[in-house]
Amino acid sequence: MSRILITTFGTAGDLNPFVALALGLKSRGHDVTFAVEDNFRSTLIDAGFDSMHHLSEGIDPTSLVSQRQLYGSSLPFRSVWAMVSRYIVPALTEQVEHLRTAAAGMDLIIAPPEEFAASIVSELTGIPWVSVRLSPVSVPSAHVSPYPWPVRLPDPLQQVANVLQWKAGTAALRLMADRPINAIRARYGLPPRRNLLTTGNLSPYLATIAVSPAFMPVQPDWPSHLGVTGFCFWDTPSAWSPSPELPSFLDGSKPVVAVSSGSISRQAGTAFDRFYKVSIEAIRRVGGRALVIGAPPDSVPSSLPDDVLALPFAPFSAIYPRCAAAIHHGGIGTAAQVVHSGTGRWMSRRTYTTRRAATALATLLQSDSTYLHRARTLAARITEEDGVMDLCGEIDDLLRATEMSGGQAA
Repeated sequence: MSRILITTFGTAGDLNPFVALALGLKSRGHDVTFAVEDNFRSTLIDAGFDSMHHLSEGIDPTSLVSQRQLYGSSLPFRSVWAMVSRYIVPALTEQVEHLRTAAAGMDLIIAPPEEFAASIVSELTGIPWVSVRLSPVSVPSAHVSPYPWPVRLPDPLQQVANVLQWKAGTAALRLMADRPINAIRARYGLPPRRNLLTTGNLSPYLATIAVSPAFMPVQPDWPSHLGVTGFCFWDTPSAWSPSPELPSFLDGSKPVVAVSSGSISRQAGTAFDRFYKVSIEAIRRVGGRALVIGAPPDSVPSSLPDDVLALPFAPFSAIYPRCAAAIHHGGIGTAAQVVHSGTGRWMSRRTYTTRRAATALATLLQSDSTYLHRARTLAARITEEDGVMDLCGEIDDLLRATEMSGGQAA
């Protein structure tokens, strides 16, 4: 049995995959402890993890960065800059100190690459660490489009366009993060790193992206030690039970379309009000029923027609199998890959209108839709995978190699 420390920050979408991984490691006999902020505490206790350390005393990233900075712009770099300058850099020294204390006696640290305290503590203590990225969106590749194009270019031209986009994006991210984070690393006597927000903070011990290889296979120009292990699914607290009206709503004759802005919805304030309004109108226009999940109370009317149901929370694992389609806020990298795989459509927030959304939905909901066929094919492949156990297996291999080499990865 090994003692493993897991740390992350953000919202439920940043935590849930690590809960799934922790439960998998626990089932293999490992002793798993978390170092997180207080907003994750109740979820972890509900999942059976009572041993926790503070990552940052009293710091909540969603309270330090304004709604407008995070969600009010269609340019993703603005939200990244807000998180780096208002939260990641100011909190980093405190996180290092807390994490250093939490890591005492641990055999392994697991964290996303964006948790820069994990790599610093690993270098200071010699404890191996595993970087688990939850999305491929910030790993540059000529074969991956970082932004959905209006038309599909021929492959050679698309690859050139991808390279140019990635170069520009990587340069911008480097300017945002490398200098201030390296300044903190220097205070601990550590050497600088380059491209910290893309590939520069991947663990040399084990680095993986926890997405399905059917959704995103390993790309030939990725770092050679970066792998793909499959999705880590967990989203159902033990106390959750369906609301009384949900079963009958799902069993109706009209197709149900889910609408969600994910786990950020509660912190987004009014930023997604138009998204909910347009989505509901579009769904009703094509004869469907709108199931709105997680919208802030004031973002949808308190009195809704019979073909609209708004719930404060419902696990996607319980809802999506019963839905004909889903409308989501989609990080731009997710949207690009959904379009590329042929399982969905995308629209920019500026052009997202009821008419255009309804037209796209009508296409998606056709019984002979190629989108439906591709989505079912992709779903069947993902169902055959076990991302948690595959990642646990790689972690066990690392632990054995580390033990055999006297504390250093082979």
